Amino acid sequence: MKHGKRPTRAQKIRLKEVGLNYENWLVVKATAEGLEVVHKHSGKTRKIPATLGQKSGGKRRKWNENSPSVSHRTKRYGMA
Repeated sequence: MKHGKRPTRAQKIRLKEVGLNYENWLVVKATAEGLEVVHKHSGKTRKIPATLGQKSGGKRRKWNENSPSVSHRTKRYGMA
């Protein structure tokens, strides 16, 4: 059986996101890919990925000269 350490606060949050009770798990290995944890009582090990999935940050709007807000600004400040 592998010996583990108590999880840090961030690791506790990650364990809770996955649906595990952090009080029952010890962290054996923490890498960029994720966590390897072992159950305190049964000795069962699990690998938990670092993230659930990639967040898709919405499309970034580009400045457009034909935008109605731009023409409003140019008229307001006397640039047109």
